[in-house]
Amino acid sequence: MTPHHRSVRRIELRPTPEAALFPLILRFAITLPRVEKLIVLIYARYSTDDQNPSSITDQVAYCKRFLAAWGITDVEFIIRYDEAISGELSSRPGINAGTLLIRDGKCHVVIAEDSSRLFRNPSACLEFFETAVDADVRVICINDRIDTAEDDWFDRLYDAQRHHRQSNEFTRHRILRRHEALWLNNKAIGLLRCGYRRVPSTPDTDDKPEAGTFVDQIDPSWMPIVGEAFKRIASGEVPQLIADFLTRSGLPKTSNSKSNEWTVGTVKALIKNPIYRGVEERNKTIGRKQRRVGRRKRERNAPESVRLREMPHLRMVDDWLWYAANDAIRGRDHGSHHCGRDNSQYGVPRDSRGPLSKRLFCLCGAPMDRSAPGGYRCSLAGSRKRKCWVKATAKTALVHRAVARAISDRVDQFDAGLDDLLKSVHSLCNGSRSRRDEEAALESQLAALKADENRLRQLATSDAEPLDIVRDWVVDLQRKLDRVAAELDRLKNEQASLRIPTASEVRDRIQELRQVLAAMDRHSGPLLQQLVSKIVAFPCQQVGGNKIVLRARIQ
Repeated sequence: MTPHHRSVRRIELRPTPEAALFPLILRFAITLPRVEKLIVLIYARYSTDDQNPSSITDQVAYCKRFLAAWGITDVEFIIRYDEAISGELSSRPGINAGTLLIRDGKCHVVIAEDSSRLFRNPSACLEFFETAVDADVRVICINDRIDTAEDDWFDRLYDAQRHHRQSNEFTRHRILRRHEALWLNNKAIGLLRCGYRRVPSTPDTDDKPEAGTFVDQIDPSWMPIVGEAFKRIASGEVPQLIADFLTRSGLPKTSNSKSNEWTVGTVKALIKNPIYRGVEERNKTIGRKQRRVGRRKRERNAPESVRLREMPHLRMVDDWLWYAANDAIRGRDHGSHHCGRDNSQYGVPRDSRGPLSKRLFCLCGAPMDRSAPGGYRCSLAGSRKRKCWVKATAKTALVHRAVARAISDRVDQFDAGLDDLLKSVHSLCNGSRSRRDEEAALESQLAALKADENRLRQLATSDAEPLDIVRDWVVDLQRKLDRVAAELDRLKNEQASLRIPTASEVRDRIQELRQVLAAMDRHSGPLLQQLVSKIVAFPCQQVGGNKIVLRARIQ
């Protein structure tokens, strides 16, 4: 390996009878600098959490027995490994540490059970071998019969990686076949969703442990919390307040979550998931493999490729409530969301957004932000395109305190007439005919749609070959039927469970919202969006002086 014979020391191989038990035959002695001790890097890895962690220990012991079988005993070992990480990933903590040792010249030999332990990514594996060979580090993969001291190591590596890649594809097909069987038999598959628990088909007993496939069930302790979240969203409450409610309630998030804190995104994902109305989705997103790094990037699947299965035992909310909550979520989304330079907020500093974002405006009509040091200022005050003559600024703490106090005073005024307001609500709910008229209109619409459906089904099942457009009409009509039936169910359910909160309950809720408002942090912004449409700041001359200060008008 090293051309200058005088500067190296040769460790001759002294095979023992046990050497015949290993597939690889070492034909060349190991050479290393004369003054150094032989340092061997052993790398081990296993792929998934389902495998036994003792696999790392077994691989390391296997490599050590191999060296001992060839008489290599006076060795300093460095162990690096990766647990439950796919070999298709080109970047992993253990393999990265091993590569760094090679580049720094801190080892002489790298040994692994086979090349698939190093990588199941042919290009990354070849780069690793080339890095080692260029650094005069010998690489040995026992079961693949690869030794970089041999001239044909490249061909052996190519064949071995090709075999491992094919084996990986066959394993993936077996996994997909297993998942398909679970899906068709209504067994648990994928991540455990919020509000459910996963139980084995065969429970644990004194004689034998739990076995078989798993099924999901509703966790009764979390069902009221999930239902309350849907009701609040459907009533128009902002998602951030729902996120705070779920965090305080302690509702567990999806099983792969790294944090227990709920956010607007996780609340929207919960509301949009049809499993809560008894329908489970599969293949909504697909993983597209990134060849260079080995990772899979999640992408939205085509709508026609998304699979559904009826799971009535997992229903937590009625159809009308699920549709109402999702309509509220869609109503809050203004158009499509773009990333990067296509986003309207691109280049806007994050600290310019706060609880008064999109609520506090200058007299000129432009929004005020916190671009000034420690305070709010008109966003066009320093603009080259359009300058605003209002140069006054207001300290952030003073603005937040004044706005919170003003809105709290308005809430107190509402509290004074709360009893009379609740009496009016009671009388309107008991004497109004609008709900009965709406229910009659929906029943009439449902009857008309069913008549249309019967005519289309007769046309589609006639002797003549039905046109594709007729089939599309039937599918579209079925969607309308489901939606009208859900809306009718909502009206009947509301009528049966109509309950107007008491004055004490409303006051408790107001007190809770007042505390959120007083904090004036990121949680206060969604509440302000409901209470305030616009706050206009205008300059005024201070009484008894020439100082210009800002005043606010709440609309």
